[in-house]
Amino acid sequence: MNSLILLIGAIVLFTIAYLLYGRHLTKKWGIDSNRETPATRLADNRDYVPTDSRVLFGHHLLPEQAQSQDQFLLLLSAGFLSTCGVCLVQFS
Repeated sequence: MNSLILLIGAIVLFTIAYLLYGRHLTKKWGIDSNRETPATRLADNRDYVPTDSRVLFGHHLLPEQAQSQDQFLLLLSAGFLSTCGVCLVQFS
């Protein structure tokens, strides 16, 4: 029971710290979520292509996490790689 209270307290503390520190950094750096990104501003459909953030997550993070073909297929079947257009991963 004591460890459960400690876990819940830690989750609450980290959530509050995340929210407050995020607001602090937003004000300090002047981050604006409505600001146009370089992919939109410089769009040439070759080097700068606007895309959904879920596609970027699928292309850049998840294929590198799979250390074997079995892990890759597990991630694919779980829907984690469903946002990839074409995922070309070479396994050794």
